Amino acid sequence: MTRGTPNVLGWWVAACRSAAAPGLVSTPLAPPIPNDSPGPGGEPERRRRFAHEFRDELGNRRPADRDFLACLLGVPPPGPPSEPALPPEARLWRALAQGEDAFDPYALIAHGEGALLPGTHDGAIEVWTEGELAALHALDRFARRQDSAGLRERIASAVRWHLAEIQPDNATNRPWAIHVFVRAGVVDGAIEALMHAQTMLHNCRVSLGHADRFSACLLEDAARALEEDEGVRRG
Repeated sequence: MTRGTPNVLGWWVAACRSAAAPGLVSTPLAPPIPNDSPGPGGEPERRRRFAHEFRDELGNRRPADRDFLACLLGVPPPGPPSEPALPPEARLWRALAQGEDAFDPYALIAHGEGALLPGTHDGAIEVWTEGELAALHALDRFARRQDSAGLRERIASAVRWHLAEIQPDNATNRPWAIHVFVRAGVVDGAIEALMHAQTMLHNCRVSLGHADRFSACLLEDAARALEEDEGVRRG
C-alpha cells in the first residue's frame, strides 16, 4: 500500500461520479437520493421498473443488463433463478441478484490463468469482450461478498491477461469492471491498469458527448466499490 492511496481512490470515486451524472438524470439513481428513501435509488417500484424494463438510448438491452441493475438498485431479479439460455456473465449476475452469496463462480468461468470466458459467444469479439468484462465485474462482487482470496487472485490473473492482450477500446465503450483496473493500478502499482481505466472512462463518453445511461450506472457502481476500498484503507 502506498502513502496517499486513499486520496487517489477518492479522486477516482469523484471522477466516476462526475462522468456518470449526465447519464443518470431522470433515473432512480439521480442525486440527491432522498434521505428517507427505502433503499438505494428511491422508491421500490420505480427502482424495480427501471431495472426490469431497462433499454438504453438506442433501445438495446444486453443479457446481463437487467440483473446488474437489480443488484445496483437492490430490487428482485427480473427472472427465475436459473435460465440456461443466458450467457455465463448474465448467469453470474443472476446469481448475484438472487442473493446466492454461496454460489460458486467457478462453475461458469475458466480456472487457472487468463481470460474468464474463453471460447464463448461464438467468437464475436465485440460480444465476447463485453461479456468478459461483465463477468470480471461480477467476479469482483462475488469476491467481496465471500471475502475470497482465491477469487481475488483469479481477478488479478484476468486483469494481467487483459492488460497484455486486450485494448481498452477494442470492442466496447461500456466501462464494465473499470474499478477493478483502478484498484490494480492504485493498490497493486500496475500503472498500465490506470491507463486502461482512463481510456475506459474516456471512451464511454465519446458517442453521446457524455456517458450513456447504462455506462453511467456502471460508473456509479464502480464509485461505490472504490468508496468501500477507500473506507477500508482509511479505517
